[in-house]
Amino acid sequence: MSEWIELELDPAVASYLRRRCVRRGDLAGAAAAALRELALRDAVAALGRWHEAHPDYALDAVRDNEQAFAELG
Repeated sequence: MSEWIELELDPAVASYLRRRCVRRGDLAGAAAAALRELALRDAVAALGRWHEAHPDYALDAVRDNEQAFAELG
């Protein structure tokens, strides 16, 4: 599913997309790929911040699993 979005770009961003378009041959595709990459970077950064705020989360999960298995055995 796709959605049509109209954007106003400054000259530097427009130039960047045109250069990327030369490689892809499709301005809309180049813009979509750049936005997907930006969204992915943002998601990874948010996940990193969450793990920094919860440093013991993974270790606590391992301990919880070990405790549950010990109760079963």
